Amino acid sequence: MATLAIFSIRPSINPAALLLVMGLSAGHFVIADEPSPNVSIDSASRHSVVSTLLDSAPRFNWSEFGRLGRQFRIKLPRQFRVSRSQQPLRFVSLVNRDGFLGELLEWGRDHCSFRLLTGRTIQVPTGAIAVISNPPGEVDLIDQSFDENSMRRDDEAKGDRYDIQSKDGRSILQLSGDARFEEAFPLALTSARIEVSFQVIALDQSARSGEWTLAWASGAQSDPSVTIRVGPHRLIQVTQLVPSRPASVQSFTLAEGWHSFIAIVTPERTRLIVDDANLAVFAIPDHALKSIHFRAAGNASKNRLQLDSLRVRRLDPPDDQMFARDESLTLDMIAFSTGDQLLGRVSNLDRHRVRVDAFDEPQSIRWTRIAGVCFAQSSSPVQQSGRVPTGIVAEVEMQPLTDRPDCPPERWTGTIIQVDENEIVLHHPLIGPIPLSWNEIRRIDPQFVGRSLLVDGRRFHLGNAIRSDFHRQQPDGTDCLLEIALDEIPTGKCDLTVDVAELEAAGPDAPPASPFLADLRAGDLTTEIFVNDQSVGNLNSRIRFKATAQNPDRIQLAIPPSLLKIGRNSIRLKQHSKKDAPREFDDCEIGNVRLEFGVAEAR
Repeated sequence: MATLAIFSIRPSINPAALLLVMGLSAGHFVIADEPSPNVSIDSASRHSVVSTLLDSAPRFNWSEFGRLGRQFRIKLPRQFRVSRSQQPLRFVSLVNRDGFLGELLEWGRDHCSFRLLTGRTIQVPTGAIAVISNPPGEVDLIDQSFDENSMRRDDEAKGDRYDIQSKDGRSILQLSGDARFEEAFPLALTSARIEVSFQVIALDQSARSGEWTLAWASGAQSDPSVTIRVGPHRLIQVTQLVPSRPASVQSFTLAEGWHSFIAIVTPERTRLIVDDANLAVFAIPDHALKSIHFRAAGNASKNRLQLDSLRVRRLDPPDDQMFARDESLTLDMIAFSTGDQLLGRVSNLDRHRVRVDAFDEPQSIRWTRIAGVCFAQSSSPVQQSGRVPTGIVAEVEMQPLTDRPDCPPERWTGTIIQVDENEIVLHHPLIGPIPLSWNEIRRIDPQFVGRSLLVDGRRFHLGNAIRSDFHRQQPDGTDCLLEIALDEIPTGKCDLTVDVAELEAAGPDAPPASPFLADLRAGDLTTEIFVNDQSVGNLNSRIRFKATAQNPDRIQLAIPPSLLKIGRNSIRLKQHSKKDAPREFDDCEIGNVRLEFGVAEAR
């Protein structure tokens, strides 16, 4: 069941018009004067809200919706979502505060390629990336791709026997007969994440296809272990749990093709996941994981077990301060898993290493030592290029990950341009169209219907003081000039929207006890906005309470469309000093500057 909540709808909103726009019967949602709990709607209608908004745009007064937009959201039920991948996953934070999990495929000077959890490949402007990191608390330990160079030369001496095959540009480890392969961890792990892709070639459906065992170190005569077996007819199940202890287990039949196996091991609980389902949940406390051992089904079986890309990560307690830094620095920063930091200029990244120029010499650092890489802010604008589509401008939050509960949810901000019963297509201002499955979406927060043009996604510190509580501690000056080219001037309502933090409030509802309120309303200490050298007001007048740098406000300022022109347009943010203190300014942070054009009302 999908859910839709509509909060605090004003009496001036026409419910009949709203029903027309939503395309739903009155039983599908609630209109209330006070905040209402979420209300279930039929899953078959889950896309009706979005699709009908797109179809109805020319027939509805969207100036009303612009005020209504932030008061309702589409919220979908929690799903069992697993972050499967072919290569190590990194969390990518963009300068506009969006973020996603992806595999880094190629690093370039202008653009980088990533593969999303959906398998789709996207191109991201390099200057738009703020941080690339491991998911919180994760440290690379083993990244075994099974190519000839990565396999240990002493495997034969240990008695391991296997075949390495190349397929589709990657190496695959194949186990048949009595072949086996063991990966002993370089250190015992009390908390770990193990992931491997596997496939069974079942030529004989009545015979086993192979198995693997996770083993813990205990110092006792019999170490704890768990064995996962693919039996006759591709039935996968836990066959041994030593010593026997309470567990939640199930078995199911595998389809043909590749599958993922993930083990999340902590002192409190071990969870085994195959594809999108729990295979077993149990606890082996007070022990440390030492190895994983793969075995074929034996000489009596014709079946084969194939493995691709075994990855092991150590799990540490997440550290929110791991990437704390002064963003005004002009150097990139390597954050090590030990808490140390290295400043330099990153020249390249791949799945195994980060290459950085530091201390006047190039260095190559393995990801096994790294928590993440923070990039210096680009000196060039991070802005939208190409055609700006019309649709529902919204924030889309993806489902949380069952296998990575500490990972922040992926978030996309863009324009919904297409919708059907399976997915929506969101046009991201920096990436382009991104299909998003309904099953992977947790929430959609519509903002308005129309066009959103990213003027600059970067963050700036306006003022003249050093502020240790800011993201950018060093000031960028009291005057910030941004430029954007327009191919056309859309009709309808136009707003400038900005993320603002630490700016003194001077709005109609600002606290009267504010020590600077009189100065601000007299025009001092304000941050004024000019569009093509014409003043359109100041940001302070739109603020009720001062926001922190960690939780900025989104401020909206109306712009007369007549001020805009075809071609180059300037947007200037100019600070005014205190009247009797010309060196005193109201330092603030601004960012994510956009021009937003609402759909014109049909006449």
